[in-house]
Amino acid sequence: MIDINELYEEIEAVQKEILDDTNPNIVDVKQLNAIENWHSPSQKLVTYEQSGHLYISSSDAGFDYLTFLENNNVFTREPEHGIPVLPKETLELHFEAEMMGNVSAKLALIEYNHSEKCNVTFYDPNKEVKIILSEETTQVRLALKVTHAGVTIVKRIQLERVVASEVSKRTASHGVMSHAPAIKRLKDLQVACIFDEFTRTCYEKEVQLLPITPTDWRDVLTENRPHFLFVESAWKGNYGAWEFKIATYNNQSKAELFELLDWCKEQGIPTVFWNKEDPIHFDKFIDTAERFDYIYTTDADMIPKYQERAGHTNVFAQSFAVQPSMHNPIALAEPRVDKMCFAGSYYGNRHEERRKDMEDVLDVALDYGLAIYDRNHGKPLKDKAMFEFPERYQSAVLGSLPYSEMELAYKGYKYMININSIKYSPTMFSRRVFEGLASGTPVLSSYSKGIRRLFGDVVMISEDTDKLHQQMQAITKDDQIYDQKSLAGIRAVYREHTYQHRLASMLGDLQLAVPKFTKNVTVMAVARSKRAFLNILKQYQAQTYQGKKLVVFVTMFDEAIQLMNQYNTADISVFVHSYMSHYDKITEVIDTDYFAYFSDSHFYGKYYLEDLVHAGLYSEADFIGKSKARYEFVTDLHFQSSLVAANWHFGKKLPKLLQEMEENASLAPYLKQGARLFSADTYNFIENSQKIKLEDRQQIEI
Repeated sequence: MIDINELYEEIEAVQKEILDDTNPNIVDVKQLNAIENWHSPSQKLVTYEQSGHLYISSSDAGFDYLTFLENNNVFTREPEHGIPVLPKETLELHFEAEMMGNVSAKLALIEYNHSEKCNVTFYDPNKEVKIILSEETTQVRLALKVTHAGVTIVKRIQLERVVASEVSKRTASHGVMSHAPAIKRLKDLQVACIFDEFTRTCYEKEVQLLPITPTDWRDVLTENRPHFLFVESAWKGNYGAWEFKIATYNNQSKAELFELLDWCKEQGIPTVFWNKEDPIHFDKFIDTAERFDYIYTTDADMIPKYQERAGHTNVFAQSFAVQPSMHNPIALAEPRVDKMCFAGSYYGNRHEERRKDMEDVLDVALDYGLAIYDRNHGKPLKDKAMFEFPERYQSAVLGSLPYSEMELAYKGYKYMININSIKYSPTMFSRRVFEGLASGTPVLSSYSKGIRRLFGDVVMISEDTDKLHQQMQAITKDDQIYDQKSLAGIRAVYREHTYQHRLASMLGDLQLAVPKFTKNVTVMAVARSKRAFLNILKQYQAQTYQGKKLVVFVTMFDEAIQLMNQYNTADISVFVHSYMSHYDKITEVIDTDYFAYFSDSHFYGKYYLEDLVHAGLYSEADFIGKSKARYEFVTDLHFQSSLVAANWHFGKKLPKLLQEMEENASLAPYLKQGARLFSADTYNFIENSQKIKLEDRQQIEI
């Protein structure tokens, strides 16, 4: 039997050898004290180097920030050059500085989890302190907060990793498991996983993944108790760690996986399996899937088979989805090519029905311009001729396209082609359909029951080539029809088919608390007449987006009191305009993720809020609005045609901010503070709409 104390001694000895060869500094000291690595968007701070020290001259009675490596002081945003750390790690800070004048300086250490800020601490100079990071922290950012006028001389900043003198005994064989954290938001979810790379990339932005291997799973899951174990029909599994251990092969042992499942059952950890390969590879994975508490399949028609084999009814359909940060309409550097793009393979000797469907669709596409990226292009294949596209398509073949460059197929062309191998499943079809629609690209597809069921006429689909021609002729001849189809695709996916939606559905099935993940918006307005109030109310109520509230500040016109009494409801609040002087911050009036200002002078189409919220989700911009640019980051937007992140620090009291909204002030000045401005589509908004005819409004509301 192993003596646990001897084991600790061996671990400590190995640890010491490693640390003796490791630089304990989290950041290189020279880099941390170099003037070129500290930036301020404000002109109130002047930096220079003298005698090897960093000098900071401040001329303002207020405060400003000097930030390390970053070019902005937007601390709510995940840093581009974050300093990687370990959760609950102990650091030692050495911060030496001298101040001349009334100035004071503090070093801010901002902690981030996988997606957002989770903690901020300020440290005074000339005090050595130990810092214990939050249990969810994965990276940190540094900034110097300089207050009042004077000169600060920074003599030394050093951030070191502190290693405990003895190994923690929390994960000893007799030890106690940690508790899974409460789920207040999706990002609080801790999910033990065995994924192939693509699924991992899509889910890691939404939850805290705990990738495990056959050798470390017990240690990882004892230290970090997951809310559930999630295994997909992985071929490689966590970078090859689970290769040949999930699917069924000859002369194979799945003992390691089954031991993991038994352990999860003992610990009360739910286990989830998702077969993304159904129905084709049902037999390959059923021996594994039947051992899980919950089973998900891409083909709803397979549910009865799973229920029969597994002996329970916790079996559900789960289609593919999109990851907004990857699948979105943000424009590429080059404009879209006016052609139809197909990225896939041709099989001349098998899948006869698929081959015929493919040729029917490609023949239609030839009339409108065709570009083909052949997955088999350049591969040394046996019977190569069987995998080559027929001669009539050869001039359209441009080579192959790795998945890392697939956005060229999705967004580099005006149209996308999809061919279905499985035609009659109610839920299973290619993930490229979701991803193409999310990219704002109209999709022409061979027949699929699932596509028809989920997307209706959003996707151009038919088994009749004449009808495919009719749909293509309509969309290629009328830019408005094209844009309408593009917007309909984006909305259809972002309403119901992101990986956040899939997670929320899964949590409901597992009877775990489902945290709020949709964004909400407060529409703000100033009404100086009853007519203006009713016009704003009408446009607000017409909005398709459900997560909305309305706050109207009214002047004391006739019937203002009556309106206040009539319309103060669960989602509508009416205040006397002069009363806003009682508030300092906008967050004292609203409690939503965004706000948008509606002016009585403009027309806001019914999709205005919905489209901007979707754009905020995939762009992660601070201000999202309407301008002449389409799906681009821009340098200017205006309050009355924009959605604004409510947590943005304006540094202004509410009366002043509301005045800027009413005057339709530019948002460009906030660029200096690191704001990101994104312009979405050009529809559902008309400036000074009183001069616009009704039919013109109808054309813009698509």
